[in-house]
Amino acid sequence: MKTQAVKKLTPEELIRIFILHCEGKNLSPKTVSWYSYILRSFLEYCQRQGISSVSREAIESYLSYLRTKPVINNMTGKQDRPSLSNSSLRGHYRGLKVFFSFCQREELLAKNPMDSLATPRKESRIIASLTVEQVQKILACIRTTSFLGLRNHLIIALLLDTGMRVNELIGIKTADINWREGMIKVYGKGRKEREVPVSSFLKRLLWKYLSRRPQMFENEYLFVNGDGERITEGAIRTFLKRYAKKAGINGVRVSPHTFRHTFARLWIINGGDPFSLQKILGHTTMDMVRNYVNLISGDVIEKHRQFSPLERLNSRR
Repeated sequence: MKTQAVKKLTPEELIRIFILHCEGKNLSPKTVSWYSYILRSFLEYCQRQGISSVSREAIESYLSYLRTKPVINNMTGKQDRPSLSNSSLRGHYRGLKVFFSFCQREELLAKNPMDSLATPRKESRIIASLTVEQVQKILACIRTTSFLGLRNHLIIALLLDTGMRVNELIGIKTADINWREGMIKVYGKGRKEREVPVSSFLKRLLWKYLSRRPQMFENEYLFVNGDGERITEGAIRTFLKRYAKKAGINGVRVSPHTFRHTFARLWIINGGDPFSLQKILGHTTMDMVRNYVNLISGDVIEKHRQFSPLERLNSRR
């Protein structure tokens, strides 16, 4: 595949330079891996299709291909979904946009092939979350008499109390807890540091967990496994699925991000303001917060049934 490279670099070299640039900006390994995956996927598509030059038409062809590409489960080899979600498609678009903008800015390409290429339209959808009753059922399945059970209970409580991302949670160190102010320092996307407030109830759970954490575990990270090593994201997802199955939760995926959605929904329902929610969640814009506000649509219907002026007027007759 040829490119309009000012310095006559191959696509592989352009990608390698971009990835080094991302690492130099101290982006998280997960973000760097995401960029690498998207660019490799696009490169492989062009090679399969015999596309020899990067153009707007080539990128449009690739995005059209993604709209119909089945999603295969890497573990089972079976099809999970008939095509990529709209958010995943937009993710590929953003990844390519950042890459080609970088190449043009650094004069590695003479022209940005994505200039004037419209962003895939964003779908408006309601994000699934858990009900209070479902959360209670999950917590009731946990035996907190063991250290690992107590740890799992605290992790779920922390997700529900703060709405933090799972990679933020596993990165917490014991030194990041500000006991006096009731805050925990976390590192979000792009290694951006922020402080997240915690409730008094959660502070008590933290004290209880640390008091029962084996003295031999000298790991600086807050959450550890049975060997004293930092807990992994996969381990958290695994025990959440196990508790969800035990609690009989159906119709909604029980994952760390689902608890993030649940926190946001309950925050709005309980009267919290969107601007504080944006700061706590670490969003740079209000776009995602607006989506969270949409989560309460079902609750609005119930509120209307309770407080409709016409309904109340007629109930007095």
